[in-house]
Amino acid sequence: MVGRELGVNLSTASKWCTNSSQPDFNNLLEVDIKELIVRACK
Repeated sequence: MVGRELGVNLSTASKWCTNSSQPDFNNLLEVDIKELIVRACK
């Protein structure tokens, strides 16, 4: 879900989730955190 929202591949998003890599700060600014939380809780 996060990867799709930011336009990155599954491998990149997986690295973010396992903390082996961090997303670019500018990418994070483009995502509405409320939208991510609502989708994650469904």
